[in-house]
Amino acid sequence: MTSMNVCPKCGQVDQIQKLTAIVSAGTHRTVGTTATYGRTNVYNRDFEYTGNAYSSSSTQVNTVARTELTQKLSPPQRPNQPIKPSDDVGTIEIVIGLIISTLILCVIAFSIDSWLWMGVSCIAVPAVIGVLIGWLTLPKSQEREERYQLMMKEYLEILPQWEKMHKQWEQMYYCYRDDVVFIPGRETYAKPDDIEKLYIRA
Repeated sequence: MTSMNVCPKCGQVDQIQKLTAIVSAGTHRTVGTTATYGRTNVYNRDFEYTGNAYSSSSTQVNTVARTELTQKLSPPQRPNQPIKPSDDVGTIEIVIGLIISTLILCVIAFSIDSWLWMGVSCIAVPAVIGVLIGWLTLPKSQEREERYQLMMKEYLEILPQWEKMHKQWEQMYYCYRDDVVFIPGRETYAKPDDIEKLYIRA
């Protein structure tokens, strides 16, 4: 019985491998900590040797290494989902404005030694300023929300296309003999650099 997973260029099966296996084997992630130690000679002002100073440091490592072939045969990159703007941005701006205005007005009230002015300035005036800041920041919040909705609409439009391309990628094989990528059952094939030609986007 003839295998369906034959290379359409050479008609052989002995040098083919699925792309999912190649990418998995050719991708290496390194996670850990690297330590560095050092020693320095110490001298006094008369340039006399007084001893040694020792130092050490550590660095967190999280890297991904891929072979050249793996990079060419990697799956299509998933589109980035937009991040919804925080609803607290405008609130934070109002709170910061209230705190700053309250501090400034309280300082003024203490300097003129007026309890009436202190009460008015520390309560009523910051409230008015807070409302003003909220009114000024509202258009920015609406603009951020509109921009997010537009980006989300574009994301949802291209996501199905990526999902379809990824499913096609999962079916692809690579022939080491001819250096070509193909999908079983099709007569077409492409070099790793031209793998995009194999995707059916419609």
